Amino acid sequence: MAKILLAVTGLNPQVVTETLYGMLINNEKMPDEIVLLTTAKGKLLAEQSLLLGINGEPGKVTEFCVEYNLPEINISSDNIKPICDENGLAIDDIRTEESHNIMADFITNEVRVLTADPAVVLHASI
Repeated sequence: MAKILLAVTGLNPQVVTETLYGMLINNEKMPDEIVLLTTAKGKLLAEQSLLLGINGEPGKVTEFCVEYNLPEINISSDNIKPICDENGLAIDDIRTEESHNIMADFITNEVRVLTADPAVVLHASI
């Protein structure tokens, strides 16, 4: 059974490692994969911190796994999904009622897709 961490972040990708730490200290099974929903700006920040470290060093997710002697958790650029409007354009920020509605629909759809497989256990951090 695969366990997926679904996290929603804006410009604070550290929410991912904070959630992982919370799961760890509560003795929860660590996820096999991370799916991150964010804004266009948030995707760039998440890629720069979670996937890549400074000067080619490992990103924060890899550092977390190494520090706590955990198996590698799958996260890639493809798993960091910008919230898109009805035209497929990534949203830069969530400030208007319209952008909130787009975000809600996007999150709901991602949850539907991820939970369509009965072999998936979903842990959400919103």
